Amino acid sequence: MSPAEAEMRLEAAMRRTGGAVAALPEGQLWQLDPPAFRMRVQPDSMLGYAQGEGIIVDRGEQTHAQEIDLFCEGTMAAAVTALNGLYPFHASTVLGPRGAVMLAGTSGAGKSTLAAALALSGWPLLADDLSILLPHEGRQHVLPWRKRLKLWPDIIEALGLAAGPMVSPEYPKHFVDVPRADTAAPLSALVILADGLAGLCAASAGEAMAAWTQEHYSSALLAAARGWTAADRFKDAAEKVAACPAFVFTRPVEHTGPQEAAAMLRMGLEEAVR
Repeated sequence: MSPAEAEMRLEAAMRRTGGAVAALPEGQLWQLDPPAFRMRVQPDSMLGYAQGEGIIVDRGEQTHAQEIDLFCEGTMAAAVTALNGLYPFHASTVLGPRGAVMLAGTSGAGKSTLAAALALSGWPLLADDLSILLPHEGRQHVLPWRKRLKLWPDIIEALGLAAGPMVSPEYPKHFVDVPRADTAAPLSALVILADGLAGLCAASAGEAMAAWTQEHYSSALLAAARGWTAADRFKDAAEKVAACPAFVFTRPVEHTGPQEAAAMLRMGLEEAVR
């Protein structure tokens, strides 16, 4: 499957229709039985997916449409991606001069902030928070993914961006627009974000393995879709570590703005990845 074919397949799979979705047992958030998936959004609302039918939205009156959008762009997208032979990964990705650069880290590590700053500096955004990989011609490629970029108000101000609509009163980030890339690109580097003394260095094998096997709903859904054991996940991660250079980027958050951090990372990667 080529990147263009994968994009068309994913676009068709992500189309939404209304309908009934069977409820899950109390306390269960999602169920993935290939080739189908369903998840609870709120007590009165469910989302489902079946190949050939797309996403089925069963929204109750107590659930806002914005909540449906967020889950469709996040958990549901990861499940649909995995069920269609693609690889969802918790990272933001920008397009550098030598290919896609994935920014990995735990929630709150600053992936979206750094990706936005890089996009404004000339490395356009391929994906925020959820990156979709496809092996093609011996390399992993990252597909452009339309998930909307969300940032905190102080970051928006620091970057000089216009704040779009608020995500929700309970989650007061705002949607923002930055330059985006619209074609898939081969993966050139994985960057693991950390705090500390500023600098970019090669990641150890252990650091790279930890990044590729991070605990996140995307990795759990991928394992469920492919029927992977823990050993399978380890083998897959080891192959990716061997194929893609990985780096650790540390920046002193309190003393470095997003633009300065982006400039530091660009300079380091342009020297390290040739």
